[in-house]
Amino acid sequence: MDHAFSARDWQPTKPPEPGEEDISSKLPGLISLLNHQTRCIYDKPYQPRFWYDRAKTLTALRYPELAAGDAQKAIKLCSDALDQEHRARSDELIRRVNRGFARFSQVRREEIKACNGASPDEGAPFCVLRRYAFGNGARDGQDGSDVLGVFAAMDIPKGTPILVDPSETWGCIGPGSKRRSTGNPHDGRGCTDPIHPNLPSENTSQDLRWIRERTGSAAADVLLRCRFLIHSIRDQVPHPLSHPLIARLTPTYRQEKTNLFSLDHDIVVPNECLQQFGIDIFADPAYDTWVLFTLAARIENNSWSDPVHKCVSPLFSLFNHSCAPNVDWTIGRDHTTLWVRSSREVTRGEQLFVMYDHFLLGQPLSERRKRLRRWLDADCQCSLCVQEEKEEGRLRGERNKCDCGCSGCNKEVQTSLWDVEKKPVFPEDSYRVERRGERE
Repeated sequence: MDHAFSARDWQPTKPPEPGEEDISSKLPGLISLLNHQTRCIYDKPYQPRFWYDRAKTLTALRYPELAAGDAQKAIKLCSDALDQEHRARSDELIRRVNRGFARFSQVRREEIKACNGASPDEGAPFCVLRRYAFGNGARDGQDGSDVLGVFAAMDIPKGTPILVDPSETWGCIGPGSKRRSTGNPHDGRGCTDPIHPNLPSENTSQDLRWIRERTGSAAADVLLRCRFLIHSIRDQVPHPLSHPLIARLTPTYRQEKTNLFSLDHDIVVPNECLQQFGIDIFADPAYDTWVLFTLAARIENNSWSDPVHKCVSPLFSLFNHSCAPNVDWTIGRDHTTLWVRSSREVTRGEQLFVMYDHFLLGQPLSERRKRLRRWLDADCQCSLCVQEEKEEGRLRGERNKCDCGCSGCNKEVQTSLWDVEKKPVFPEDSYRVERRGERE
């Protein structure tokens, strides 16, 4: 938001309401004002007025979720309970950012490294990550070089374990302290692991159980976002979106889907988690509100879940989807590890595809495409869907040719004998007519 952008690139998240003023002519001024207010916040992050002013501008630009985040920070700055330690940039923060800049190039190189599943006999990887997964042309508005895919590095027999992919970016719904409540939909039958949602390596100051208790049925989703933020802090990257676990994820901003917004779950809890791990949410622009929503969009498009857990697997998330996959995946007993196996023979250089939703196997084209809108912002264009779409179009054309009613199409169409012969009359028919006449 600190850089100017063209009015043509303006894509508000809130649709206009009936009777609302058209702001098209005001866009250049509002965009310029937004840039100015953002720079003011960077210069003086503890001035509540700056956050409040930018919230008003974001509201005018129809970004209510970003406006809510700025307004919440303005309220927090006005509170007498704000700790004094959050009003200054610490020396450790400066050192952490500088260390992140020093190793940033190495981190970027790791984003496109080969997958680490290896053959026990040969020690060679089964698969590698490559650019131009679907050719040199653009795909869904992306340059071909930005479209990544996982390819077989050797001939792979059917049923071969290709990858075991553990993850530390996950969340879970807890059993909850209140049974039969809206925040505890499983009635105490959530994750019962005594350590979760914490990791064995974490100490008491890093306890995240408060998030699970506070967010109830949304805990798995909120905890997953917080896990990514914690990773970016621990690994000392200059910006969370440049972290290799996050930068590799492709977001999908579904224009046709209305996303529910929660001030507590989407903004307040992640901000409190950032403060728990030492981030100054007012002075550090790397953790601005728009970053939280960009992170959420990347997670939503690359996560998998069961009724209790939600997880992003670092290598599995790089596999592209097909309704005719050549790779199967199963969830391990720990609910945070995925096992990936070939479902048929795969030749070297062939792209490896998974099916995002196992329940779609065998479903018709329309049902598959409808369900896949959870991950895709357009109809699935895998080879199977394209083939079935062409076949449906061909059959539809043949039906239209026979049923159009023109003399040319129906010139040699024979009518069935049932249509021209006299219809039989049963005794029951006359009885029903008489009875109906009596009632009338």
